[in-house]
Amino acid sequence: MKIRSLIVFAALVASVATASGFEKEPSGNRSGDITIFKDSSSPYEIVCPVEANVAITEYAKEFGTKLEEDGDCIIGSASDSDDAGEYEILIGKTNRKESVKLYEDIKDLGRKGYIVRICGKKLLVGGTDEYMVYCGLGYVLERIKKEYSGKASLVFPADFEYVSDSKISEPTPEEVISSGKRFAMYPVEKVKAISRIGNFKVLQGGGTDGKYAYEALLNKKNNTAVIVKIDLATWKTVKVSQPLNTGHTNDITFNPKLGRLVVNNSNDSWCGISFIDPETLTETGYHVNAMSSRGISYIEKTNQYVLGVMKYDYCFTDSKFNPQKQFTDGNPQYVTQGLFCDGTYIYDVRYKPEDDSNYITVNDIDGKYWGTATIPGIKAEAENIFRIGNDFYISYNKAFAIFRAHLLPASW
Repeated sequence: MKIRSLIVFAALVASVATASGFEKEPSGNRSGDITIFKDSSSPYEIVCPVEANVAITEYAKEFGTKLEEDGDCIIGSASDSDDAGEYEILIGKTNRKESVKLYEDIKDLGRKGYIVRICGKKLLVGGTDEYMVYCGLGYVLERIKKEYSGKASLVFPADFEYVSDSKISEPTPEEVISSGKRFAMYPVEKVKAISRIGNFKVLQGGGTDGKYAYEALLNKKNNTAVIVKIDLATWKTVKVSQPLNTGHTNDITFNPKLGRLVVNNSNDSWCGISFIDPETLTETGYHVNAMSSRGISYIEKTNQYVLGVMKYDYCFTDSKFNPQKQFTDGNPQYVTQGLFCDGTYIYDVRYKPEDDSNYITVNDIDGKYWGTATIPGIKAEAENIFRIGNDFYISYNKAFAIFRAHLLPASW
């Protein structure tokens, strides 16, 4: 990685407090100044935790890319499984003793935040979560951009420290999408492993009623499925249905007005809709649409459904599945999977089989395309998505698991 811009830290000693945090008062003894970059040369490398979630590793890569845009000095990269070096930029909670102390101090903040610190000859950036690490790296980049672009060296006092203040908070998905910045969907935690059940070996559609998750397992031999009911509080399986004649069972939503799961049924040329009692997990009704659909989400505040129809279209219907409006996704590519609509945006899962990569396209309910989020880190076919609060949950075939994910900025 190139890093002409690490000259930021000469500026960081200029003031004791800023509008968004606090800098440590320099000791006044400049004999211990550290040079991290000079004359297009640097001994430093970026180090991430080997067990870091994908957001931290992706942010570290993007941080290096941003520095590289202006730089002419290459900085290496490593994980904390490698031997410790003398000159390191430590990002996140590494196993280095300097990071251990940093994260003890971050915990002592008693709130969300981040700290940027010089310790010995190492630069540390850490935060209470992946978004706070993003903000810490962004702080470094912003100071570079404003005050130190184009300078030839980086010299800073060995006792430098910056602590964010209490005003910083994680943005909502809506704020991330509307910001205009590139965004990504980062899986941050595996919350549930799902076991195959006999010949029911293919994970397919899923959804939630807010208290339970429901995941379908397909038996490809006879095109039937079982639905697994999972308690969101404990992530324990509480019930498994008997085999259901729901075919591929590509997506599941919940209609609280009916008190039923509403399921994409691939029978009748993918025009089928099954109604499932969430308590007994038995089919209580069946409807044949005038159009085939690959995904479904119920919008409670308007009593509508949005269907993924044809290949890349969305059709809004009333509660009886009468079509009302239709538009095409702004990014019509890759294999379409399940979708979720929160009443403002449609989040549509896409799978690219050529390299086992996954994406989420985002369109609003009026048909405006807002962007496509990459889903880095997991090489398996994403099948469905649902949202609870600011958390998203994505299920993967092959990986046979549900992951909690955050929609966050992908760059600065």
